[in-house]
Amino acid sequence: MHKIWFRYLLREVLKTFCFMIISLFVLYSFIDYSIHMKAFAKVPWSFTLVYYFCQFAAQAYIFVPFSFLVASIKVFLSSSQHNELVAILVSGISYKKLMRPFFLLGL
Repeated sequence: MHKIWFRYLLREVLKTFCFMIISLFVLYSFIDYSIHMKAFAKVPWSFTLVYYFCQFAAQAYIFVPFSFLVASIKVFLSSSQHNELVAILVSGISYKKLMRPFFLLGL
C-alpha cells in the first residue's frame, strides 16, 4: 500500500501532466489550423479532428516528455513553496523514496 504522500505527489503530477498535454494539443491544433485553413475548408470536422489526433500522436515524442518535465517542476516548486518537501524529508523519508513517484511516471 502506498503512503499518502506518494499518492499525493502522483496525483499532482498526473493532473498537471494531463493539463499540459491537453493544452499543447489545443494550441498545436489551433496554430496548425490557422496556417492550413484553406485546405480544411472543404473537409468535414470529423476528418479534421482525426487528422489532428494523428498529427499529435506523431509529435508525441516531443510533447509527452516536455509535459512530464513541466509537471514535475511545477509539483516540486509548489511543494517547496508550501514547505511540503521539508515536512516529508523531516519525517524520515529519503530523497530516493521521495523521487519514486516521478521515476515511476517517467518509465
